[in-house]
Amino acid sequence: MTEASLNRTLRRVDWRFLPHLEDEPRTACFAEGRLQADVQRVLGTAPEPPWDLAVVVDPSERTLREAHAGLRQGGAVYAEWRRPTPAARVRARLEAADFIHVEIYWPWPWHRGLPRFWYPLGSARAAGAILRRRRPGTARLDRLQRAAVAAAKLGVLPPLAAVAAKPPATALQPLVLLTGGSHSLNKAVGVDPNDGHVIKFARTAEQDGALVHEHTVLSLLEQEHPDLGGVPRPLALGRRCGRVAVAESPVFGRPLVVDAATAEQVTDWLVALAGHAPPRPRSTWWERLVAEPLRAFERDFGAVVDRTELHRAQTLLERVPDLPLVVEHRDVAPWNLVAAEAGGIGVLDWESSEPEGLPLLDLVYFLEQAGVELHVRERCIERYCAALSLPLETVTPLRALCWIVHARSERRRLEVSQLAGSSFVRLLRAELAQAP
Repeated sequence: MTEASLNRTLRRVDWRFLPHLEDEPRTACFAEGRLQADVQRVLGTAPEPPWDLAVVVDPSERTLREAHAGLRQGGAVYAEWRRPTPAARVRARLEAADFIHVEIYWPWPWHRGLPRFWYPLGSARAAGAILRRRRPGTARLDRLQRAAVAAAKLGVLPPLAAVAAKPPATALQPLVLLTGGSHSLNKAVGVDPNDGHVIKFARTAEQDGALVHEHTVLSLLEQEHPDLGGVPRPLALGRRCGRVAVAESPVFGRPLVVDAATAEQVTDWLVALAGHAPPRPRSTWWERLVAEPLRAFERDFGAVVDRTELHRAQTLLERVPDLPLVVEHRDVAPWNLVAAEAGGIGVLDWESSEPEGLPLLDLVYFLEQAGVELHVRERCIERYCAALSLPLETVTPLRALCWIVHARSERRRLEVSQLAGSSFVRLLRAELAQAP
């Protein structure tokens, strides 16, 4: 399956995170066509009851009764109404089939069944949960949001979707489910409209480890940097529909506009994250933080980087002295930063972080991704190095190491034919050309 096809398939069944099913469910699919195929690929289907989850589309009364009869007690139904149907009628039909705790969602925009959010129509605060995460609210946006929700409830803006349970079962907590993303590595994100808490869901087994890692690192930061602002606080680690789910406190803010002042603000935040640890001998971290990434780079990009360039890179990295170990976020870029409502900055998405990493790499990466002007870059780097007592001669080799480390994540997104165009290979070559 191609990456585009895999992403489409996973997004088509992101509604699986709405019912409160912890384990991978035994699933019955009463739908046909593409939805049936996607359910089969992601969840599998069980031909015989009892089922944990039943999937229906524009169901008749008979289908709802059959789904109810086949579900175990506490099992869930996911239902789509693609024809215009008022929310009140959807609720009435599910309750008439003896389902309880009915929650109705408006998935929108409905393009090939791949909405960017699932809006709980029963929540008065859901609009704020979406707008607060997207952009500062305006009166016009608020009016449009209210009008759209009202139209969806009346069935004017189909489709509607619903989740409900077979009794006995506890009430379902409605979530605003955000399901955008152009890559299968993107997570589905639930937002509790009442308190703003965020739940990140792994879409595949390969992503489970990344979310467990994020929870571990955030727990470490909570212990070692309790006063560091702008960091989500870990709330819970669990499972939803067989995948890892991590609950975190929200970090509210607006998109960060990067200028000289905010670049220095990010620099100061990274200084605070680094703390004041003393230098550690190279021998204790060299293999893990330098030698292994260099071998991975040679393996991944050896087809487009010649032996001379690799030798020059290795020679440059040999200049790295004993350094303190710091928490590396490893994706400090504008898309993971917000101007926090409480002041300062907020830093999101810690799943790639290295709890015992090297200094300066996060700042170098940020300055490049944000397109900061050269003289501002130099000022920020000097500011950081002075705060951590880093010799300025370490800047060039650490910049080269930054591009080598981040090339690994870029490799996952590139086809073999695209390797020569790697942005991090280009940056590494520029570093090697300027190195004394």
